[in-house]
Amino acid sequence: MRTSPAQSTNRPGLLALAGVVSAAVSVSAGTFGGWAWSASAMAGIFLLACLLWITEAVPLFATSLLVFGLVALVCANPGRWPWIDGGGQKTSFGEVLEAAADPVLLLFFAGFLLAQAAAKTRLDRILSRAMLRPFMATPGRLLLGVMLITAFFSMWMSNTATAALMLAVLGPVLPEESSHAGFRKALLLGVALGANLGGLATPIGTPPNLVAAGMLETIGSPVDFASWMVIGVPLALAVLLAGWLFLRLIFGTPPSLQLAVDQPERWTVRGIVVAGVFLATVALWLCDTLTGLPAPAVALLPVVLLTCGGIIRAEDLKRIEWDVLILIAGGIVLGAGMRWSGLDAILADLFARLPLRGWPLYAAAGALVILLSTFVSNTAAANLLLPVFVPLASASGQAAPVAIALALCASLAFALPVSTPPNAIVHSRGGLGPRDGILPGVLCGLLGWLLVFGSMALYGRIIGR
Repeated sequence: MRTSPAQSTNRPGLLALAGVVSAAVSVSAGTFGGWAWSASAMAGIFLLACLLWITEAVPLFATSLLVFGLVALVCANPGRWPWIDGGGQKTSFGEVLEAAADPVLLLFFAGFLLAQAAAKTRLDRILSRAMLRPFMATPGRLLLGVMLITAFFSMWMSNTATAALMLAVLGPVLPEESSHAGFRKALLLGVALGANLGGLATPIGTPPNLVAAGMLETIGSPVDFASWMVIGVPLALAVLLAGWLFLRLIFGTPPSLQLAVDQPERWTVRGIVVAGVFLATVALWLCDTLTGLPAPAVALLPVVLLTCGGIIRAEDLKRIEWDVLILIAGGIVLGAGMRWSGLDAILADLFARLPLRGWPLYAAAGALVILLSTFVSNTAAANLLLPVFVPLASASGQAAPVAIALALCASLAFALPVSTPPNAIVHSRGGLGPRDGILPGVLCGLLGWLLVFGSMALYGRIIGR
């Protein structure tokens, strides 16, 4: 589960410049392009979001709140001001609020609570150490085990928390910088790759997945939890195994190494309860087609049980990453605003005129998502490009596979220390140079991109939606 990087401080100059450029583009689109007022205004909002999310002139969540306010003003005109011609699809302020409170946000909130409960009861450490023991025979198996276990936890937890957890568990076996330096680099980068790739596997694994799921829900082409895992798990596993081979080839592994893991911690009653709640929640998510319960409704189970059971208290709620939830909500509102204003249809018509069409165009969009995510938050990249390309794909009946493909691509950017929080964490541990992750990161990203669009194109032909 991937979260956004630490937010920057406010930069008023960049904010003012972004506002001026966006306003100029909006006026030009209406004056010279002949766009409707609502579409041209929404184009300015979209460009403003692009500039602010890329430059981080204000914190990422602040940009989402700004987007929400501007979309409400342009599309709903709650004050019924005569100088604002809503145009496009008539929208009420209540509909804007409903978009910001999309049910998929409850999925991520439940994931946050489960992660908090696992950390509070030390269930995460108990499980990670128990799962690591079978891989202690050789250094090569240890590297594979670290990557697999990290990816498993990242399917359900924040990838930042997962990376920190695995580094703590690896403390006793992580070689010093002066001894087995190559294997130390491989282990550290294995943690980063596993934490990033785990997010591919589940709808709650990373915020871009939820952005895609929310967009598909609003256009009437939802993807259930089990179907996403049928796609995401094999892709994550394939790229992860390739990453394991790349790391071994690039950095090598010693023939032997003195390995030891701390004694396992004891299970507690609360830990057993949290494990039971987690298993029940996952089982219901996977069986939603049998039970008829949508995934957001199932997410209420851990929320209610963990809070009413006293495992999650008020101080734990304060540690929830609310900024990530706001960031996701901002992306959903941005997509809805583009639909309400008619901007999505205009952009779809523009892209339809390009030489690239169909899956070659979507593959190019996926490469752009990876490039953007290398330098900015993957959630911001998904928020910017999903509202542009999903409506275009919807016209040809390919909304679901394209949305999933672009969301997955947002989790394939891990070449630089700044690309993801896990990358930053492992580089801060020492023993890694700034260029050490570029080659394995680029190779894994390229392979992931090829696998994603190869499988999604096939998936799109099969489901035909």
